[in-house]
Amino acid sequence: MSSDDEAQLAREDGRPTGTIPRVEHQRSHREFVQTVQPDHVMLKLRHAERIVAVGETADSYFGPNVDVITTSTQPDQWLNTTSHDDELEAITEFEPAYHIPADVSDYVDLEPRERAERVQEVMEGTLWFHDQLADASVETELIPLLKGLTEPERDICYTLHNEIGVDYAAVYATRYFSGGGGRRIREFVADMNTVAGETTSDLLVIGLLSPRGLRRLPEQVVAGAGQYQWRTRVKQAATDDEEMRARYQDLVDGVRDALVSPQPAKDIPDDSDNHDHDQETLDETTSKHH
Repeated sequence: MSSDDEAQLAREDGRPTGTIPRVEHQRSHREFVQTVQPDHVMLKLRHAERIVAVGETADSYFGPNVDVITTSTQPDQWLNTTSHDDELEAITEFEPAYHIPADVSDYVDLEPRERAERVQEVMEGTLWFHDQLADASVETELIPLLKGLTEPERDICYTLHNEIGVDYAAVYATRYFSGGGGRRIREFVADMNTVAGETTSDLLVIGLLSPRGLRRLPEQVVAGAGQYQWRTRVKQAATDDEEMRARYQDLVDGVRDALVSPQPAKDIPDDSDNHDHDQETLDETTSKHH
């Protein structure tokens, strides 16, 4: 990876770009992070809560050189039982570098009016977190979600993003890949190309870390977060720490190359590889929210 490529992808404000391993509160995941020292990791809010419960923070658990991103994008059984106050308490105690707040399921089979109301609820929650964190002693920065099946729904998000002054958002891609296989990658690529025509904001994709998959996305995509790639191609394949670090660097380079030099989907073979996307755990793949 050339220094020019590194500079092209980097943001002046330091927000995450490139490879973001999704991790959990597991010893093997912590060992992976300690070994390869990624720039960023992402974990669901409930795993942050478990780490807080044993008396640790993001820095003490993962180390001060790893920027931790927590996310509220979780299965419904967790979303429906977590209040904004609970979420705020968790992140103020865990102290991540970034947090993706206030998610609400917006199923594709909902009536358009109800789905729009849920997107509005997410943005109102995001604004609440923005105001709360401005008054708090923690330095956690928000990464707002970009949600919505239609442009009017996404306009709700764009309005809020402009109001709080951010040009960086997270897109939750898992619904495209739940239920087995990677065959909906075409649909995701098409939707992301539509989004690229609506906003100039940089985008972080949650649930896709394959270089081949990321290469098919528009240039607004600057980061991918996933678990399958690092678990199978790095952790499980390596025989020692040195090999693990080398394999992880190969993944980092592949992702960065894909993001710096994206290619139109029509130029990339659409084969039957089922591992372009992030293979989530069962409780994630049963969730359909967008």
